[in-house]
Amino acid sequence: MSYSGTVRCSYCGESKHNRSGCNKLEDYIARNPASHTAHREAAIQQRKKDRPRCCSYCQVAGHTRRTCATLKDDRTILALKLATSRKETLEKMAELGVGIGTLVNIKLDYYTASKSIAMIIRIPWSKVSSLDAFILRAQFVKEGSQRGARFDLRHNVPSDAYYGNPILQVVSPIDALDVIASAPSEWSDGSLYEEDTYFPKGESRKGWLLDDDAG
Repeated sequence: MSYSGTVRCSYCGESKHNRSGCNKLEDYIARNPASHTAHREAAIQQRKKDRPRCCSYCQVAGHTRRTCATLKDDRTILALKLATSRKETLEKMAELGVGIGTLVNIKLDYYTASKSIAMIIRIPWSKVSSLDAFILRAQFVKEGSQRGARFDLRHNVPSDAYYGNPILQVVSPIDALDVIASAPSEWSDGSLYEEDTYFPKGESRKGWLLDDDAG
């Protein structure tokens, strides 16, 4: 993989595939079975076969990520952790009346200080997991434009920002019961989340994120 994150073949130099999936290399070996390149690739493949399988997630030999018991257990742990933090988040949302239809006063864009009244039109629930990571999409009432933004739902923060996320200023809340009813059950029980955020393919276990005694 190159510095930019794009997969590049070490044989032909082209992007979007690696050496093991290179058609040009495969064709060359088929036409030159006695060549040094053919023998080298055969040796590489043999070493791969002789090497015991190792899980890319837990790094333990004998199984793959697909059958990893640790990954299965971690999904359960994550769901419990998310359910706990989201309960607090939903309670705060209900207290503030934050949901679809809420009018808020927010910046017109990331780069300016000018604010205007906007209506929350969508909440990407899978990305909402804590009080300081409330993400929404809003449409400005006067301007008609839309923007997505991340906000902090806490009111006990003395400054205008907490970890870089501005405090959400609610102008016209909706009913608390409507807020609670709008939360998907999969979100509330912690089973709805961005897979790549917690368990990205090809990466090992993030113990700092899942273990209570980590760090």
